[in-house]
Amino acid sequence: MALSRNSHRVYTFLPVGALRIDFAVDPVWDTLKRRELSCRLVSTVNGRVLDVRTAPISHWLQVYLLAKKNDGIHLSEHDVRALLRSGDLHPENLLVGYDGRLPTSAAITTYDKGACRVLLSNLVLSPGREDAGVNLVDHVLACARQRGATRVVSWVSPGESRVSNLLGTFLFELRHIRTIMRTIVSGNLDCQHEVITPPDFERLHIEALLHEGALSLRERIETRLAKWRACLQLSLENRNESRLIAFCSQRFRRQAWVLIQDPGAFSPFPVKIDPEDVVSLLASLRARGVKEVYAETGADRNTRTVFEGTGFSVTSTLYRLVFDIAHGSSHAAKS
Repeated sequence: MALSRNSHRVYTFLPVGALRIDFAVDPVWDTLKRRELSCRLVSTVNGRVLDVRTAPISHWLQVYLLAKKNDGIHLSEHDVRALLRSGDLHPENLLVGYDGRLPTSAAITTYDKGACRVLLSNLVLSPGREDAGVNLVDHVLACARQRGATRVVSWVSPGESRVSNLLGTFLFELRHIRTIMRTIVSGNLDCQHEVITPPDFERLHIEALLHEGALSLRERIETRLAKWRACLQLSLENRNESRLIAFCSQRFRRQAWVLIQDPGAFSPFPVKIDPEDVVSLLASLRARGVKEVYAETGADRNTRTVFEGTGFSVTSTLYRLVFDIAHGSSHAAKS
């Protein structure tokens, strides 16, 4: 990168493939706006991004299965169509990125109007395609900006290094780490705190609490089959509106999830949970015949130690990557 100056502007020259692009940058430009502009310059010229209203579902599935072939995932076009018919997925949200006529990337997007954000999930890239996904991510950022979203959020596992590297190219930032944990409920457990049935359980959905609803396709299918329903809640002391919610499966009676509902779930100050809180919830679940319990917690030492101390062990980890979008001169809050 070469730079030259005059009294008012900085001129930046960026090579893009065989092209050399010159543009002027005002030093007082918003940092996030300069970020977006630099990202858009890496988009290749011949790439298309379509959703499955235009592209065949088979193209989306082809890329997904090729990228997930080592994960033991068995998924058919019938499974995807079933999710579309049920309303769990919407065709305009299933995106396919092309290199010429060849589909090389795929993803699912969800626009969360209430939180003014776009969730980018199930981003997969064809093996051996170095530039796969560049146009797709560029397209998602452009659409998010048009809809007035203030950020794009993606959850990525440590094994998805190509995906995290691609998002890093677009300057997504690591904000939070979550752990998925599991325990087998056994022995005598004492319920030391009040555990009740949530008064608003009909409006509580596991998808909203499980990494912000950015579920993998397999998680969406498993959630639909299990028919998770909020069954118990325990309010946390000294934290308004913060509580532990237990979801029981209506199909697999011995399975449950424990999730944290907290307005400041992604603040730098993690919610305080006492071991007795977790034990009380596990005791109430055991009384209902539950044996296997999963949980999603923050990766901070205090929260993790509490759950590990009650018998949970980590099964997987998730990284929350965030891209803040500049609108005018305002800055999105980092949370």
